[in-house]
Amino acid sequence: MKPGKELEIKLSAPSAEVLERIAADPLFAGGEERVLEQRSVYYDLPGLAKSSSASLRFRWESGRGRVTLKLDGSLENGVFSRTEYEIDADSVEEGVARMRKEFSLDGFFDRAGAPVPGVRAEFLRREKRVSVFGAEIELALDGGWLGGEDNIFFEAEGELISGDEAALGSLESYLKEKYSLEPQPKSKRARCELYRLSHRGL
Repeated sequence: MKPGKELEIKLSAPSAEVLERIAADPLFAGGEERVLEQRSVYYDLPGLAKSSSASLRFRWESGRGRVTLKLDGSLENGVFSRTEYEIDADSVEEGVARMRKEFSLDGFFDRAGAPVPGVRAEFLRREKRVSVFGAEIELALDGGWLGGEDNIFFEAEGELISGDEAALGSLESYLKEKYSLEPQPKSKRARCELYRLSHRGL
């Protein structure tokens, strides 16, 4: 489990082949790579306004369940910044109960109401910790679908583990210039929601 502040960048890639090239880049050599199957369910929180940036997710990750709550989201200069609470659990109900106790989040969940299953995503993630630009960064290369199996995506993420936040900007510039990646200003959940809106009534 971990509470803390998440700082990360997201960039869209045109294909799985480009992600393979990034994975083989000498800049990111060293360190152990993990390959994870990720299945996520994002939960609606009926007590909160639609404009709320709160996001509750249950993710099944290669045989391990994890519940994540993200609050106070913002995007500045390409860097997503969010308060994040994360805990291992076998269901969202178990995760919420443990978060209430471990992180004193009774007030938030009382306002939010009982979580309702919403949009879904499935993807394969390749990740490793890399030391680049004077910082330690978790590099993740994702490919799969968001909201529906016909909504395919490929992207690279970089999450700051330690060091100067400016390293995220340097990493973004490197990936844009060498691999023609484009900044992705929307979270996975937001893109799932756009898919849901576009397919209502079909």
